[in-house]
Amino acid sequence: MSPMNSYRYTIPAAALLILSACSPEGKEAANANYEAAKQHAKVAAENVSGVANKLAGDLKENAYKTSYQVQKWAATPPAAPPVPNAVAQSYCYRSMQDVLCYRAPIAGAESRLVAYQGTSAEPPPPVITQLLPTHEFDSSQLPESRVANARPVFIGAAPEVKDEKPSLDIPIDTPLEKVPEQLPNPALVPQL
Repeated sequence: MSPMNSYRYTIPAAALLILSACSPEGKEAANANYEAAKQHAKVAAENVSGVANKLAGDLKENAYKTSYQVQKWAATPPAAPPVPNAVAQSYCYRSMQDVLCYRAPIAGAESRLVAYQGTSAEPPPPVITQLLPTHEFDSSQLPESRVANARPVFIGAAPEVKDEKPSLDIPIDTPLEKVPEQLPNPALVPQL
């Protein structure tokens, strides 16, 4: 027990003892207070030593744990780098509005190839550009030759077209015949 803690409890007990020494009842109360103060000082000293022992034990335990972890870390070989996962091969081609991917290259679509991937994917065949087929030039198909060799297809002259006007001989006052309009059945008409 440290001297500071013992004085903390003994000085007030001594002061109470001196003040209560005046009467016999006071002496008994002072003795009881003094004994209680001694008991409290003893419990406090035990608590302080218990806490100090617990702190020392915890410190020692933490030192052992830390040294064990350091030894374990130093003795452990580094982990091997992870093996990459195998990727399935795919060949992606441009279509009208999207990019479509297939498991094998498409013959004849090398110019539309966008990308390919895969662990064992072989590079697709290179794009082979071909010249357009040459057009054989036929001089008989020129417009001048066609006009010179043209023959008429008509047998004779076309008849003269007469300008006929419709006759308006129907009197205006004549009522027209009333015919009811036939509407289609809405249940049978297809819905759009």
